[in-house]
Amino acid sequence: MASRKQITRDDPLQGDEISISDYLRTIGESWRLIGMIALGVLALGLLYGLMHPPLYRADALIQIGTPASSSPEAEALGRLASIFDSRVKASADAEMELMRSRLVVGEAVQQLNLQTTAQPRYFPLIGRWIARLRSGSASMKPLFGLRQFAWSDESIEVSKFDVPHAAIGHEFIVKARQVPYFKLIAPDGKALGIGEVGHELVVPFGDGKVHLLVNKLSASPGGEFTLKSSSIEATILALKDALVISERKSQTGMIGVALEGPDPVRTADIVNAVAQQYLAQDLARRTSEAEHSLLFLEDQLPKLRDELQQAEDKYNAFRNSNGTVDLSVESRLLLQQVVDLDTALRGLLQQRDDISQHYKEGYPLLTAVDSKIARLQQDREALSQRVASLPDKEQNAVRLMRNVQVDTDLYTNLLNSAQQLRVVKAGNVGNVRIVDLAVPPEKSSKPNWQVLLSLSAVLGLVLGIVTAFLRKALSGGIERSAEIEAALGIPVCAVVPHSERQIRLQEAMRRKAPGIHVLAAVWPGDVAVEGVRSLRTALQSIGSEVRNNVVMITSSRAGVGKSFVAANLAIVLATGGKKVLLIDADMRMGDIHRSFNPAGGPGLTELLKGAAFDDVVVRDVMNGVDLIPRGGETPNAADLLTTRRLSEILEVASRRYDAVVVDTPPVLAVTDATLIGRQAGTTLLVVRHGRHPVDELYEALNRLRSSGVNVAGTLFTDVPLDKARYGSGYGRYDGYGKSDGESNVRTA
Repeated sequence: MASRKQITRDDPLQGDEISISDYLRTIGESWRLIGMIALGVLALGLLYGLMHPPLYRADALIQIGTPASSSPEAEALGRLASIFDSRVKASADAEMELMRSRLVVGEAVQQLNLQTTAQPRYFPLIGRWIARLRSGSASMKPLFGLRQFAWSDESIEVSKFDVPHAAIGHEFIVKARQVPYFKLIAPDGKALGIGEVGHELVVPFGDGKVHLLVNKLSASPGGEFTLKSSSIEATILALKDALVISERKSQTGMIGVALEGPDPVRTADIVNAVAQQYLAQDLARRTSEAEHSLLFLEDQLPKLRDELQQAEDKYNAFRNSNGTVDLSVESRLLLQQVVDLDTALRGLLQQRDDISQHYKEGYPLLTAVDSKIARLQQDREALSQRVASLPDKEQNAVRLMRNVQVDTDLYTNLLNSAQQLRVVKAGNVGNVRIVDLAVPPEKSSKPNWQVLLSLSAVLGLVLGIVTAFLRKALSGGIERSAEIEAALGIPVCAVVPHSERQIRLQEAMRRKAPGIHVLAAVWPGDVAVEGVRSLRTALQSIGSEVRNNVVMITSSRAGVGKSFVAANLAIVLATGGKKVLLIDADMRMGDIHRSFNPAGGPGLTELLKGAAFDDVVVRDVMNGVDLIPRGGETPNAADLLTTRRLSEILEVASRRYDAVVVDTPPVLAVTDATLIGRQAGTTLLVVRHGRHPVDELYEALNRLRSSGVNVAGTLFTDVPLDKARYGSGYGRYDGYGKSDGESNVRTA
């Protein structure tokens, strides 16, 4: 086959780099998908909010720290602070951990019987929502005849539910009967017995007995409630995890205790129970400490009393033998210093003995006390040296008077402290107080509709945009002319922007509206028609270097604008003064004749079967344009194209017309295009923006070439306007020479 000259590129497409406009265009093209996903996620968020039971948040406020100074405990411990108080003020973190401890939480669980859960049975998914809607209504009439489900304000209160160990964690059923009776049903569905509200029901079950006490029951006969007894340990762990305990402000000692639950009253009761148990635990701890300190003092007081008695006896004996000693001013001052120092030293030693009973050696408090004792002992040694410089008589007097005064002060202080601790032990003053008790909240804390719907909308938009870009990435459609040239090695000879007017023409043709439905005939100034005119310029540059004037328009798949290009190219060539024949060679699905609205009749099918050329040509469907429609349907279109008749038809057409434009079926669908392309002087492959993976175009090009068809160039159709640009001096297609404010969408 003679070599063909490839059409030189007349490509107005500039700026192939990815820009923000690419992303915005992708979003704009997928706005329906994005909107559907966003609305879907928003609907799911709304459904979640409606289906999810509301949660109520109850909180209490607790203050930790030293008690009021006027309390007996404060006075007692204040007196003992410098002597034996070994208790270090607990940090807020330690107190918060104590509130979460099994000691506190476990007592609250047992106090409120939290290991027992009893609640109405709801219809799956929508039951709770319907019950909330009907809440407050006087009627508890079941819906849909389903009596076993709760449809309104059904409720139950159980104060006791003890089951054998093997039944822990299994669900029992309480079925309401005529007031005030109910039936207890085992997990396996067997009836265990009939009970009465307010009376304990005891029935055998397994290797033990079930004890059930229902205090209140509000339901229509047949209404069912699930009843389950969990292990104490599991209930404690669940409550510990659910409690939110935090210090309101650092170093303030104000601790908040909060909990969320479906029942506002029950939730407030649980928070208050935890707070009360913590308060009771603190009081017990303080009382225990006071009792321990009192025992310590009662053990020390007899010893101190004996020491005081001995000191007084020695001093009296000294006075009896030496008379009254008149101390000098220096000796009196020295005596007072020695007394103060010894009193402080004795107090620290007593304090160390008490602390050592609670903590091991190396504890920071013990280390601090030892350091103070060492300093006081050094000071005492210095004073002892000064006392040694006094006359012997004064030395003895100072020593004996010091012992009496030190023992007297220490004994008196300890005696007073013991009396105060007895008051503390008998009192009820702790180290913490409840500032605010929890009250049942009036409004639910969750779901937060404003946050829920906002997050759902944002998440929906994000998912929609991500889906749009993923779909775009997975489709792999070519979006830049440079990609076509790089992948196929053939030039893009024209770019056809997309047009809203063409969409309107297609809609009119689908409605079978009368008239011409070709864009170049109806709106010759449209931007898409300008793209076809650039193709006409490229074809004119071929001149006589091609075998004939037959131009075949084909594509890899349907729906890419192939027929649009063929019909509009024929009209554009005709407006340039040429006589053009347009052939619809798609004998299976061709519909170019509908664009020109001719009456039905014979076409290419009949022509290939032997009909006369002049009998099938539709004259002047447009000024200068004749048409050979597809003709009647035939099951063997490819067989007709393999005969010499096709070559004869094209030779006749080539002689009679200045240009012959042939619209063929897609290359990858049938072999018609490869058969016709062997007879055509120029073959053009239509590529639609964003529709074709590279592999698809490779396959189409290889099929044509393997059949001896040389593809001269490609036509890039349906290119968004922000991608269809002339040089910078002319601006965009839709900006040059545009005066009627037309808007544009996709071509066919």
